[in-house]
Parts: sequence; structure tokens; C-alpha cells
Amino acid sequence: MENVRLHKNIELVHNQARLRRVAAKPTYKTSTIFNKDLVAVELYKTKVSLLKPIYCGMSILGIFSFHFFLFALHLPSHPTPVHTGD
Repeated sequence: MENVRLHKNIELVHNQARLRRVAAKPTYKTSTIFNKDLVAVELYKTKVSLLKPIYCGMSILGIFSFHFFLFALHLPSHPTPVHTGD
């Protein structure tokens, strides 16, 4: 399972004019300078496409077995027949 909301938009820039253009965007977040010719620019995501499944917690089988054992503890081991009348 993968959380696509945690993916990052990073652009590697090696040109000063391109760096000015990317830094002027409204989605600009931060930049990291690796050396005098290479800068990594992190941008905010403009949209997220949720094409991959997201883990939600328990599985259906886990919920079923939890409830089965929960109710099995409260039921008598020898059920008595119920007479509904004539």
C-alpha cells in the first residue's frame, strides 16, 4: 500500500534563469543547494490523483473474526430450544 499524498515534487535545476522561474511559482516550498551548479527545488503538490489503494486499518475478515469471537463468548455453550407456541 502506498500513500500518494506523501510523494514530493522535486525539480533539479542547473540554470540560474530556470531557478528564478521555478522559485517565482506559487507552489514553491523550499530549495537545497548541492553545489554551485545544482539546486533541488521542492514544490507543493497542485493535485493528487488517488489511483493506488490506501490502507484503511482492519480488513473485513479481521472485523468478522473479531465479532464472531466477541459474540461466541456471550452465547451459552448448549443453546436451549425456543418454543414459539401452537
